Amino acid sequence: MTLRDIKRRLATLLPHLLFAAIFSYFAYHVVHGDRGLLQANLLQRELDERSIELAEVSTERQELDARVRGLRRGSLDLDLLEEQSRRVLGYGAENDAMIFLPEKPLVWRN
Repeated sequence: MTLRDIKRRLATLLPHLLFAAIFSYFAYHVVHGDRGLLQANLLQRELDERSIELAEVSTERQELDARVRGLRRGSLDLDLLEEQSRRVLGYGAENDAMIFLPEKPLVWRN
């Protein structure tokens, strides 16, 4: 095989090798890049977690709004006022048994 044959084969292979290198570069970044498939999967998981957290916080806010509405002057809920005074101030009747529970239940998370 002469030098001329080697140059000819290299000239015919060079565009194919260049195309393979460029294709490999883009294929790698489609999967592993900042906006690649793996990153999109991580972002979707985080979005799902945040959506669940938003639902929990929204529910908690609605409960707090309902309690605050019960303590306004125009619509004072006497039962709610009594419950709050007993819980915060520790007041109660002599024959009342008070059981204090935590605000949020204890949950074990891994």
